[in-house]
Formats: sequence, structure tokens, C-alpha cells
Amino acid sequence: MATRFKSVIALLAAVAVVATAACAGDLPLPTPNIEATVEARVKQEVAAQPTSTPVVVVKEIAPTDTPIPTDTPVRTAAPTTQIPSSIATPYPTATPTTVLTPTPVPTATPTRVATATPTHVPTPTPVSTPTPVPMPTPSITAKQRLISIGFNVPRAVPVSEAGQEYVASLDIPLEYRERFIEVQNNLNTVLGGYPNYVYIAFNPDGTEEDAQPVFDRLAKAKYSRYERGEDTPAELRERCLSSSDPGGKRSPTTNPMSLCIVDLPFIENPLSSDPSVPFEKRYAKMALWLAHEYFHHYQRAHALDRGLTYQTDQRNPTTTVQAPRWWTEGSADTFQNAWYQANWQSLSFLNDPSARDVTMASVSDPYYLWRLRSSIMGTIPEQEKRGNDCSLDWYMTSADAVSTTCDGALVAVPFMAYKSSYKTAWIDIPQDYYALGFWGAVEKHLGLAEQEFYDEYNAFIRSGDPDDEPPVGWAPPKGPISAYADFLQIIPESDESTVRDSYK
Repeated sequence: MATRFKSVIALLAAVAVVATAACAGDLPLPTPNIEATVEARVKQEVAAQPTSTPVVVVKEIAPTDTPIPTDTPVRTAAPTTQIPSSIATPYPTATPTTVLTPTPVPTATPTRVATATPTHVPTPTPVSTPTPVPMPTPSITAKQRLISIGFNVPRAVPVSEAGQEYVASLDIPLEYRERFIEVQNNLNTVLGGYPNYVYIAFNPDGTEEDAQPVFDRLAKAKYSRYERGEDTPAELRERCLSSSDPGGKRSPTTNPMSLCIVDLPFIENPLSSDPSVPFEKRYAKMALWLAHEYFHHYQRAHALDRGLTYQTDQRNPTTTVQAPRWWTEGSADTFQNAWYQANWQSLSFLNDPSARDVTMASVSDPYYLWRLRSSIMGTIPEQEKRGNDCSLDWYMTSADAVSTTCDGALVAVPFMAYKSSYKTAWIDIPQDYYALGFWGAVEKHLGLAEQEFYDEYNAFIRSGDPDDEPPVGWAPPKGPISAYADFLQIIPESDESTVRDSYK
């Protein structure tokens, strides 16, 4: 029996050592094997002993597990008298069970790591910032938009199909609308029907109620003068092609148009304050005037988003093709008269032969060249002198591009046609000035840079005698315009065309 107690005590001593080491944290993992080792050893010892007393001891040892009362059993383990208490001591080392609880702690750490990764995964949500689906906005330019509506495409179609409008106060006689439509339809067959051209007629002495269609259209067009206060018939002023957004500030959202606003007195007696002027002459001049203004719209159409003439930023070639005023006006003057002479008979309200000889600002006539030469040479008779004559020291320069100092500057257009052709002056230059700018187009078709052109022009008008006839090619040829300048054959600048811009 003593031998059995000694072995048990030895075993307990070994367990105590292992338990102490486990508490110190040096060997955390072997702890679970203690219980199994003790139980196996006890069973072995009990099996060797025939008496059943130890079995009772083993069974009593198991209940003593309940008082897990700390390490106090370790102290009582000192007296060797009571074996049960010493055997019970290892069982309470269910403290190892406390050691087992840390095992979940490591599993918690991985769980935290796992959730941490998903928490950062939401960062892809910012990647959805490609929602700047506003990508369409940058991809659409002002040029592309104008091209998409056929802004620069000549079409031989009537007013109703061309995107052109006639708007009038309710008290404007219907006959004026009919005359406008007839003239404009004819112009569309020669120049081509370009959209966004709006003719507006109002009666300054009429009521606001009658004028409401006019103001509705001006509001829709965002006409600046209307928005600044010209909002009654009496305050509205006659202005043709003053328009809103003529160029220079055009964007993908703007809708540039040419507004031609005229009042009733002007319509009844165009370009004359003398009511005694015969009917035929009055309406012949009206037709000429309509041709002149619509030619400006044609010029604007081919400038697209760059604008036609010098705009707010006069020296910025990206906002305007920089077409000089002497060319815009001189080209319109020469065209209007050429068109009228070739087409007046087709207008139903001009059936009197007296209408044949009506002209207006015909700068290609020999008279205009004589007048200019006589002015700058000091030979013009006193009775022929006018306030807009050129002075003796006048030389055409780039300053005349913005505002001409004398009418003589307009004669530069017939000079240009003489150096090349009216097709060049009317068609080739507008067809190329979007890409090349005005002077780039002149250099391409005439072989002259800006200063070279002015030098040659100034030398020409000072050469010879004022009474000399203009050279061949100075005036447009007789007959249909399409025979020498076919506007309907224009190849408009398109979005796909090769960029030849010299200004970029």
C-alpha cells in the first residue's frame, strides 16, 4: 500500500510541476494532457489493487471538482495525510480549462481581420465616380452642334422647309408676309436655304397685344435689347442682323440665329422717306435689301462657332474668322445687285419694266471706282463731294477691318474679284475661312498675305486716270449667278474634315 501511495505522490509531484509551468505560461498546450495522464495512472494503480476503497476515492474526487476555488487546494496538497485532497487538486486545475478559453481569442483575431478586409472593399464605390456621365457634354462642341442642325449646309428649299421664319405683329398686313416669302424662296434657290434666319416685322404705333407674337419670339431668342428694356412697340427699334449670339461666345448650348427686325414705316417705304417714290422702285429696293441681309446670314453660317467678324475679343482668332467689314459689306453689295438683275422678273410684285434699272449700293459700278480715285487724287468736283469720301491721305490698312473710314474701302471687293473671280470673293473664301481664317483663305486663293493685298490695292486705286474704265472682271458677269458662282455646290465644313487651322 505504501508503494502505491509513493507512486501516487510521485505522480502528483510531477503534475504539480507541469501545472506550475502551465501557469507560468511557458507550456500552454500540454495542459489538456494532464487530466488524461492522471486518470490513466490512477486507473492503473486501482486495477492493481483488489480492494474497492480507492474507487470510492476516485468517485469522491470527481465531485470535488465543483469547488473550483482557486489554488487553495495546492496549499493543502502539502500534507500527505489526505490523498483525496491531493488527487482533487489536479482536477480543479480545470484552470487549464481557463487556458482553453484563450483559444477563442486567437479565433476572434482572424475574425477581426476578415471583417477589416470587407470594410475596405467599399472603397470600390468611389471608383463608380465614373458616373461623370457628363462625358457627352465635353464630347459635343459648338461646331458639332451647328453642323448637326445643318447650319452651314446650302439647300434649295422653300422657307417652310429651311428652318426660316416670318414673325409679325397682328396688325401688319398679310401682303408683306407674302412678299417676304416670295423673295426669300427665290434667294434660297440661289444662295441656298440656311436655317435660323428670322424676319420680324412690327408696328411701332401698334398695341402691345398686337405685338405679343413679336415679343414672344424675341424672348425665345434671348434678344439682348429686348431683355434690356425694348419691350414695347414704341421702344423696339429696327435692326437687321443684330441678332443674339452672333459669334465669339458660341457654345454647345447656344443657338445662333440672324434676327432681321423691321418696322412698318420701313416696310411700306424701304430705304426712302419719300412716299412719292413709285411702288415698283420701293419694292425693288425692298427685294435688294432682303438679298443683302440674307447674304450676311450666309456669311455667318460658314463661320460656324467662330463667328463672322471681329467680336468682343477682336484680336482673338479662335472666336471669329476675322472677316473685315469692307469684305462683309462689299460682298453683300455686289451680290445683291447681281442677284436682282438676274431674278427680278421672277418676282410677281415686280412686273413693271421700270424695276429693271433699280440698283442699290452697287460698289462694282464704274461710278464707285471713279469717285474713289477722284477723292484720293483731289480731283472730285465740289458738287460730287460727300461726307463719307476718302481723304487725300487715305490708305487702306488693317484698321479698316473693324470700321471703314470711307466708302472707298468697299471697292476692295471688286478689286479682289478682278484679281481672282467673284466665285473666289463670294464662295471660296467663306468656304475656307472657318479652317484658315479670313486672311488664310485670301492667301490660299489669291496668293497674297494681308499686307500684300493692301499694298496692291492702294497702288491700284492710285494708278491711271479716274476716268479710266474698270478692268475686265471688276463687275459680276451678266446672267444667272449659278453660271459663274454656284452657291449650291459649296462643300460645307464638316466635323469629319481635316483640320487645316492655321490659327491653332
